[in-house]
Amino acid sequence: MTASHANEHADLADPEVLLIHLRGAHELVGVVDAATPHSELVAAHRRCHRGDDAPPEPEPVPEAIDWEAAVQRIAARSRPHRQAQAAARARRESILAAQRAEARKARNRELAVAQVPPRYRDATADHPAVVAWAADTIRGATQDGLVLNGPVGCGKTWQAFGAWRIVAQRTGCRAVALSVPAWLDSLRPGRSPLHPLEEVQGAELLLLDDLSAERVSEWTEEVVYRLIDARWNACLPTIITLNAPGTSLRERLGGRVASRLNGLGRIVGWPADAPDRRVRPTE
Repeated sequence: MTASHANEHADLADPEVLLIHLRGAHELVGVVDAATPHSELVAAHRRCHRGDDAPPEPEPVPEAIDWEAAVQRIAARSRPHRQAQAAARARRESILAAQRAEARKARNRELAVAQVPPRYRDATADHPAVVAWAADTIRGATQDGLVLNGPVGCGKTWQAFGAWRIVAQRTGCRAVALSVPAWLDSLRPGRSPLHPLEEVQGAELLLLDDLSAERVSEWTEEVVYRLIDARWNACLPTIITLNAPGTSLRERLGGRVASRLNGLGRIVGWPADAPDRRVRPTE
């Protein structure tokens, strides 16, 4: 800092010195006296030295802000970020949904295994018509049911559990397998149902073993009709085994049930004299 600058700063700091300087130029900077505030004296001194004796210009009035346009600009700048966030959330939900679906399928597979009687744990369908039905059901190429009708011991239940097992394991669907006589007995008053009727009606895959083995009554016919009718209307795959070769389904099950079974899907029959596979040859 030069000596002249130092003297100038000292003059600005001393109100009396400022007043002496300004009184010599009062015709330019306005009337000043000892009562004039120090800040006004400094401003007047600077105007005098700049040769600017005009009062300071008023501060410029800021332009009015178009808030709607400003919001739109902010929204436009943030849109890519929001779109990226939405896409990330969608991907996350898709992954979580797939994980939940796979967990449900794994649980359904466990439940299906637990329902298979030990006798049929290794059951494998090898009848051409049964194999074809299972393959079509796994692919979703058919909504038909499967009715297996034959004499005792011909292998109906083995084929039925073989088809039911592979469809349940491949698809992970909610599958229910039950013996009809035992299930109907559990539905009677005072008993604990093996499976509630609503659960059986809505199962994604159902196996009804020995449908015609129960004692026919108005009550059993009504329950079986409600079950078959509900599944027929919902186009849910149902496997049914019958022990009624050579007889009319209408005679064994009643007209309403027989009509639904005839329209349920594919019917595979065994001749009435088919050998009993359970009988072992004598030595």
